[in-house]
Amino acid sequence: MRPDFLEIYRAAHRLGFLLTVLTNGTLIDETIAEAWTAARPQRWRSACTGFPEVFESVTRVPIPWLAAKGALTCWPLDKFP
Repeated sequence: MRPDFLEIYRAAHRLGFLLTVLTNGTLIDETIAEAWTAARPQRWRSACTGFPEVFESVTRVPIPWLAAKGALTCWPLDKFP
């Protein structure tokens, strides 16, 4: 993720852009979750690949599947657009 992602995201939201977030969830943390709560995207989509072996074969990224799944829990369901 770009180091200036939140800066760009907030500026685009402030300018009235209709934002869609596409993520696999691995880089979502409390800071991003709070930013999305304060400036909600119009749409939010997550790639859920299911089982750990499927996640690793699809993403080819050595990030544990549970980390990706767990990252999505820092944004409470009532905050989803």
